Amino acid sequence: MDVENPLTINDLENEAYDLKSFNTLDRLTEIKTFTLLIAASHDRILPNSQMKEMHEKISNSTLKILQKAGHYSTTSRAPEIVKLILDFLTN
Repeated sequence: MDVENPLTINDLENEAYDLKSFNTLDRLTEIKTFTLLIAASHDRILPNSQMKEMHEKISNSTLKILQKAGHYSTTSRAPEIVKLILDFLTN
């Protein structure tokens, strides 16, 4: 997708504005269902510190951190992530 439809400067500016103005951390306490949070140890876009904060606010959450993984671990580590999800759903 990045090759066929690369991000423009305007796209990046819009994303930065959205990230700066969008904050739902205070509402995470409203989530009552069992929730699986999957983080990557070397994610520069969504750091572990933010995932840990989310985990603390969601009462029934489970946090799994993939070691030696980055932001795109959903594709590079897909089998491991699928297993985490299936294990979570069966328990």
